[in-house]
Amino acid sequence: MINGKEKLIVAIDTDDFDKAKELIDQLEDSVDIFKVGLEQYVATKGRTVEYLREKGKKVFLDLKFHDIPNTMKSAVKAAIKDNVWMMTIHVSDFEGMRQCAEIAKQEAERLNIEKPIIVGVTVLTSLSNEDLQDIGCNMTTEELAIKRAKLAKKSGIDATEIIYENENDIIEHKEEKIKFTRNVVIIGVCLLIYWMILLLSFEKDKKYILEDIDEDYLFNKYNPMIAGCIQGSRDILSRDIIAVILNLIEKKNIKLEIKDQINKGRVYLILKVPEKENEMDTIEKYVYDWIFNGKEIVELSDRLEKIPKEKDANEKFEQLNKMVEMRLSKMGANKKSVPIALRKFNIFLFVISILVVIRHIIFNGINNMSMAKSMTILMIILFAMIGIITALLNIVIIIRHQINKIVQRITGQRVVTTTISLVTLFGVIMIITAIIAPGSYLIADEFLICAATILVLTDNLMLKNNVNMIEDYSKLNTLKYKLKNSLLSDKDIEHVVLWEKYLAYAVSFGISKKIIEKIGKLNLDDDLTKLINDKDILEYLTSDYYIFYTYASPDRRFLNSYNETLEKAASSMSDSSSGNGGSFSGGGGFSGGGGSRRRWRSILRRKK
Repeated sequence: MINGKEKLIVAIDTDDFDKAKELIDQLEDSVDIFKVGLEQYVATKGRTVEYLREKGKKVFLDLKFHDIPNTMKSAVKAAIKDNVWMMTIHVSDFEGMRQCAEIAKQEAERLNIEKPIIVGVTVLTSLSNEDLQDIGCNMTTEELAIKRAKLAKKSGIDATEIIYENENDIIEHKEEKIKFTRNVVIIGVCLLIYWMILLLSFEKDKKYILEDIDEDYLFNKYNPMIAGCIQGSRDILSRDIIAVILNLIEKKNIKLEIKDQINKGRVYLILKVPEKENEMDTIEKYVYDWIFNGKEIVELSDRLEKIPKEKDANEKFEQLNKMVEMRLSKMGANKKSVPIALRKFNIFLFVISILVVIRHIIFNGINNMSMAKSMTILMIILFAMIGIITALLNIVIIIRHQINKIVQRITGQRVVTTTISLVTLFGVIMIITAIIAPGSYLIADEFLICAATILVLTDNLMLKNNVNMIEDYSKLNTLKYKLKNSLLSDKDIEHVVLWEKYLAYAVSFGISKKIIEKIGKLNLDDDLTKLINDKDILEYLTSDYYIFYTYASPDRRFLNSYNETLEKAASSMSDSSSGNGGSFSGGGGFSGGGGSRRRWRSILRRKK
């Protein structure tokens, strides 16, 4: 039976050897085991350990050895020579612990002494969850302690039963966390599968390529803008504006004149034809009035460049889109196809997804360090230099525009554009999360929110045609197919005379490059051929008039306004501080004398 002296361990918490001796002498008859810590050992140069050994006391050497395996093994071997009864090592790696346990056994047998007890220190009590996050460990202190304790058990060191009492609870809770996170991902995947089923069921009618179509019927019934929207099941695109202009030129509603000017070289003028204005439909008339802007004659290239830069360009574009939507609705084209009941159910799924995410975050516990890091990054962004903020805004807009540009060259469908934009946005958020907190459960939450958001934002964008429009839908897709693959390829005179009409519709269908290449092989010599071979006009055609989005989009206008405000503020600061020594533009100040305004403007001015 163990007596009281063998149960009690007294820590010698002093760096003074004389005081240590005094304590040992006072407790000599009551205590057999004394703990010597790192501070005491270093301060007394090990003399206290020697004194305890002389007194016949057991030494608990609490130095927490932590080094490479070979060095730790040597330290344990040296401690055994001092007849240490128990010692501590850090539970860091399996091999180091294994070698320590092995050398302890070997040395004890060699010296014919009792093998010392080796206790593994799993996690220092001073470490918090935040500290672990700082060094890249995404476990709690309890989880790390359990993991290391299990590793220590396998290594063969002693005191393997000295583990958290709630070990099983911790392990079980961690497994529940992993299971919950896995379920969140599964829910997100299920939502995406459900969304894909909706796409297959409600997004667009099946395309049929017909053997023969009446092109005149299509040309008379649908202007290029309407035709492009029906064929692509989409909203209007900026390229449709050019398509309508080309069609009006072909129909002689707009007159094209080419003039050679001394300073500008060859210019392409378009003139109003008042007597034919009543022949245009409302959409064509809207584009007609927009392009001429109250004038009787305009230079086409110059006008196409200026339209996107006008303050009301985006508003006019939205109004034009509404007019087209109304026309399509009356025709029975591009109708929202997902039933209202399903859309309401999708909203319900979105709400449930948000609740699941909230529950998941609460269950896992909010990681304070992750939040702190996130807040730090946010504060850095908010209080960063103006130039950096402007650069970030430009980068975001450029990325979004490039995505839209790629999508719209293939299709202008809102479902595709919205989906890719959302995936890109949440993809960036997930990457940032992975960098800030590798392995974080928040990535699963972000994935679920992304899937739920795609579902709820795109179900009302899925479009189909009424029964009476399905045939025309197939005819327009057949026209696009033939324009892209066969028309004008054999120089058939019947098709050649219609090339101007084909060009307008090809622009709206997004295949202008293909048709222009074919037209070039016809060796035609007329004004419209010269027009499309003009460098500036050709750029507008082959880029789908994407310059419109570069200048007219709401985010670009916001950035322009933002830059203008900053420039005015910088100018005001420069004016108010002019001449004040040591200020922004005074002697020895920010710009060294009056150069502040110019420098600010050079930084903030957007590249034209």
